[in-house]
Amino acid sequence: MKKEEVDAHVRGVVDKLIEQMQEDFGEWIAPWHNGFLEPKNTITHHLFSGMNATLLWASTLENTFQSDE
Repeated sequence: MKKEEVDAHVRGVVDKLIEQMQEDFGEWIAPWHNGFLEPKNTITHHLFSGMNATLLWASTLENTFQSDE
């Protein structure tokens, strides 16, 4: 993936998080404080961290996934 594509994807996630915070101002809870476990690889069980974890949490919220894998 080209740097420009990654930047655009990350910007989209950031914009979505900001939008969620503005919609639920005073009520929005970051996913890492809302019972979500650290995202992990289903096969290796490697825990994701940093921006990868943030992107996966955002995807979980957007798609209403029920698993941390």
